Amino acid sequence: MALVADEYTWIAGTIATQPSIDSPEDGHHLVVRFSVKVDRKGGASVEQPVEARGATAKYLQAHNVKKGDFVMAAGIIRTDDAAGVAGTATATSTSAAVSDPYLLLRIVSTDTSESLGE
Repeated sequence: MALVADEYTWIAGTIATQPSIDSPEDGHHLVVRFSVKVDRKGGASVEQPVEARGATAKYLQAHNVKKGDFVMAAGIIRTDDAAGVAGTATATSTSAAVSDPYLLLRIVSTDTSESLGE
């Protein structure tokens, strides 16, 4: 499921790729990257790349999210230019130097019952 409300895009689905956890060179911000399989009407599905930083990334790390876990999340669709500078994705972005859009997570929730041994 996907829904756009105000500036946030909301998604719900299962984690399709094993999350990667990185610490940027500045060492100040944890970054978690993975994709979420989002089901669409008619039985089709897509994989939405997502990225979490800061407190949202720490939440995902603390709850030991893994491939196959169910997540609900909201964020802003972003792209990075060739220099790695994040920007808001627009319908008019046509530069080959811009990365594919990803969802920069601001809000996330996951089913952690297995991770906590319950």
